[in-house]
Amino acid sequence: MDDDSNVAGEVEKLHKQCRVIGNERQANRTVVREMMCRQRKELSLLEQERKDLLLRLKVVQSPSTMLRDEHHIKNLQVLLARHDELDKTIQQAKDALIHLDGQIQQMEEKVNWQQREVAGTTSCNLQVMKAQKLISVLQNTLEKENRGLDLMLKHNSDLRHEIDSLQREKIDFKVLYSRLRKVCCCSLFLHVPC
Repeated sequence: MDDDSNVAGEVEKLHKQCRVIGNERQANRTVVREMMCRQRKELSLLEQERKDLLLRLKVVQSPSTMLRDEHHIKNLQVLLARHDELDKTIQQAKDALIHLDGQIQQMEEKVNWQQREVAGTTSCNLQVMKAQKLISVLQNTLEKENRGLDLMLKHNSDLRHEIDSLQREKIDFKVLYSRLRKVCCCSLFLHVPC
C-alpha cells in the first residue's frame, strides 16, 4: 500500500506539473500570437514604405526628371560661362577707368603747369579753356564708363544670386538622391517573408 500511495502521489505531482506546463504553454501561445501580429503589422508598414520609396526612386530616375536635371546642369554651365565673361568685362572696364583716371590726372597737371607758365595772357586762357573742355569730356567719358560698370556689377550680382540658387537646388537634389539610393538599397536587402 505504501507503493500505491507513492505512485498516486507521483501521479498527482505529474498532473500538477502537466497543468502548470499547459498553463505556461497557453500563456506563451498568447505572447507569441501577439508578437507575430505586431511583426506582421510592422512588416506590412515596411512593405508599404518600400513601395513608396521605389515609386519615389522611379520618379527620380524617370527620363523627364533626368532631362530636367540635365537642363539645370546645362543652364548652370551657361550661367557660369556668362559669369566668367562678365568678370572679364568688369576687369576690362576697371582697367579702362584706371587709364582714364590717369589721363585726367595728366591733363590736370598739364593745365596747372600751363597756367603757371603763361599766367595772365589770353592765349593761356584759351589753352586753359581747351584743357578744361578736354577735362570735361574725359570726366563725361569716365561717368559713362562708371554707369556701364555699375550696370555690369548689378547684372553680375543678379547672376551670382541665380547661380547660388541653382547650386543650392543641385545640392538638395544630390542629398535627396543619395538618401533615396540608400533607402532603396537597404529595402532591397530586407525581403522577409510574412
